[in-house]
Amino acid sequence: MKKIVWTPLLAMLVVAGALSCKKVVKAVFPGLDVKLSEVRIEVPVNPFAPPLFSGELPTVRISQAFNLDSLIKANTLNQFGVGDVTSVKIKEMTINLENTNQNNNLKNFEYLKIGFSSNTNKKIAEIVTYNFPDVNATSANIIGTNSSELVSYLNGRELYYDVTIKPRYPTSQMMIAVIKAVVSVK
Repeated sequence: MKKIVWTPLLAMLVVAGALSCKKVVKAVFPGLDVKLSEVRIEVPVNPFAPPLFSGELPTVRISQAFNLDSLIKANTLNQFGVGDVTSVKIKEMTINLENTNQNNNLKNFEYLKIGFSSNTNKKIAEIVTYNFPDVNATSANIIGTNSSELVSYLNGRELYYDVTIKPRYPTSQMMIAVIKAVVSVK
């Protein structure tokens, strides 16, 4: 009879302890902002724009090695790891265009879309869609207010960015887009 009473009681204590540990980790792990390595994309000359060309330029895929577990451990003195992470979202992205002039800059593009996937999650998550204003500019700062949840993408070792742009005006010289991102890890 005593064994029957103790077994459910022990099971309830184990479950309560596990739930309490999660609450403790959530209370103690403050989260951190992680700067991802910059991505550099060559933007080729594009002599076509509306009305001759109304589509998007071909999507460019860039891969990048990444180890979230190492970054978390390095920033928390090995106290926490990727198993303690419950959320990863884009906090901010910056796009800088190099090799620009009055006729070749961000004004030449209507919008930019960036998709995200990894070796652990092949489904592409759209992380940024940004409409460029029709003004001369060489940089844009994007705050990630409605970012997709990326935690399932960052358990692996390889990240993939799919970058798509739609031209507004033709370009006459090659430019380099430098994209920097900061993710919020909680």
